[in-house]
Amino acid sequence: MTLLATLAALASLAPLATPPGAATPTAGPGEDRCPYCREDPALMAASGVVSHGPFEFGTGTTADVERILPTYSILWTETEHFQIGTAMGECKLAGDERKPVRAELERLQLALPDVEPRARVLDPWVRAHLTAQRVEDLWDRFLEVVRVEESAFPAADARILVSQKYMGQGPYGGQKGKYELLILPSRSASRLYLTEQYGLPIERTQRWNVVARDTLTVTINTEEADLRRDRALHGHVVFNLTHLLLDGYKHYNYDTPLWYHEGLAHVLEREVSPEFNTFDGSEGALAVTSRKSDWLAETRKLARAGDLPRLAQLTRLREYGAFELEHHYATWSMLQFLLRRHPEELACFLDRMHGAVGPEAELTFDDMQDHHRESFQECLGASYAAFDAAWLEWLDSDDAELAQE
Repeated sequence: MTLLATLAALASLAPLATPPGAATPTAGPGEDRCPYCREDPALMAASGVVSHGPFEFGTGTTADVERILPTYSILWTETEHFQIGTAMGECKLAGDERKPVRAELERLQLALPDVEPRARVLDPWVRAHLTAQRVEDLWDRFLEVVRVEESAFPAADARILVSQKYMGQGPYGGQKGKYELLILPSRSASRLYLTEQYGLPIERTQRWNVVARDTLTVTINTEEADLRRDRALHGHVVFNLTHLLLDGYKHYNYDTPLWYHEGLAHVLEREVSPEFNTFDGSEGALAVTSRKSDWLAETRKLARAGDLPRLAQLTRLREYGAFELEHHYATWSMLQFLLRRHPEELACFLDRMHGAVGPEAELTFDDMQDHHRESFQECLGASYAAFDAAWLEWLDSDDAELAQE
């Protein structure tokens, strides 16, 4: 299967367990100029914005996207590592969202003085800037997980020497192109865009590898399972971009085992809020879902019943459609355990799993299984069975409860 086909097969998502939001996105604000940064170079730089477009996007440019979706007002924002399009209307914050969002808005106000931190309704331009701030926060969090300095990645036009440690093909975690995010207001808009761009008549969130531009992109629509709640959308963005960052780490040359991709995406999404959770599924099939937010209790319940899958089983899952709820809980808990107790070992493991061979090489599923086992043993210093025992012991400890707080 080609890289394009593989990523497409992995990325169709099921609806989220998300309660209705108070505001419905519209076609946009009808303003071409941001009222907060006013495209002032100093204000833009302070807020981490490189430009408000135009720039390359998807298989073409931002102008091509606007041609496909002429009835939607798309606000374009480019940051140091991301290119973002948002077609979102106003969003009324729920009561439990105001405190965390206020802290984010206070940070944003340091760069953009006209931002109101106490706002209970977020306008489209504030949401665009808030999204830009959030994805750059995720970039920093990802570098913490992999324990790599940004300077370790090569420039896009750098000559890759055999004598050097392979860190990918470009500066964006190993990719030559920046990561892309497009947030649309409806299923119909998403389907129209994905059909035109990639030949995918899909209405759900879709991740894709744009090979020609060496970039990884995700398209989301806020009508999907009602992602109009700010926390729900924020977490959903984090979940999907975490997958892209892992795929692109040291360049997307081959597919790696799904268990730790899904596990890390769950962990980082739940750092935003445990109330809203994304579950990957296969193309054409709905994923299993759950509205439960206390995953520790559910995971412990499965452990007591002897129903938690073990690592050896998880490594052999070949598509997200094979994941049941117990697989999601287990991968989340395992990644929590590794981040909490063995962060250096996890970084070592991810380093070995990604960029092990250059873009010309191919790894079969069995090759990857062998590589996974060897990398795990070298970095964790444990067999799969020994890891399972240590993880299950931790799962029953007070530290597991602290990790979830």
